[in-house]
Amino acid sequence: MIMLDVSETTLFHANKLNLNEGDEETEVGIGFVFYINHPIVIKYLGIKKNSVVEGLARVVLMDLTSSTKIASVTFSSDSFSTDHNNEGYIYKKLKYPVILPRGFEGSVRVEEMIGAKEQLNYEESVVWSHGNLLKILGIIINNSTKKMKISNVLSTFAFTIRDLDQLRSHEDGKQQRADEWSLYTDQVYKQLQQEVSQ
Repeated sequence: MIMLDVSETTLFHANKLNLNEGDEETEVGIGFVFYINHPIVIKYLGIKKNSVVEGLARVVLMDLTSSTKIASVTFSSDSFSTDHNNEGYIYKKLKYPVILPRGFEGSVRVEEMIGAKEQLNYEESVVWSHGNLLKILGIIINNSTKKMKISNVLSTFAFTIRDLDQLRSHEDGKQQRADEWSLYTDQVYKQLQQEVSQ
């Protein structure tokens, strides 16, 4: 259930994608593929702070259906002291916020990393902390031999929720819908039993 102090200006950070539990070396997750279950507004793109030691890195938001780039921001190792910081990630505000509707399928990833070949890894142990606003479909890994210690993917975004009242109403009605569905399935089961016994 959504907390009462959440408003349409409350900022959520999509940086809770844990690839592994410990500090073991693992292949670098440069981004993730997601599906939107409820409209959100992306206001920031982010990158793991320790991923840019020197030089530049670009984080891009992609529409997977049309294969188009929707937004991007560029990070440099110099800018980390001035950018918005949240739990080891650095964020840059988008010039124009991006509204993602229900049903949108997209990805966020670090572009121009060493080892250009990418592949999608359907990671079963992904942990997501924001309920069912969006579904993580997979982690994009950099198909290279380079390994590093990392507990989160390198790129992420921060967002607000659109139509919060509609979402609250939907969440509040979950138990009633579950009860109605249970009653309906019980009735169907009884009808089937009667038909079989005749």
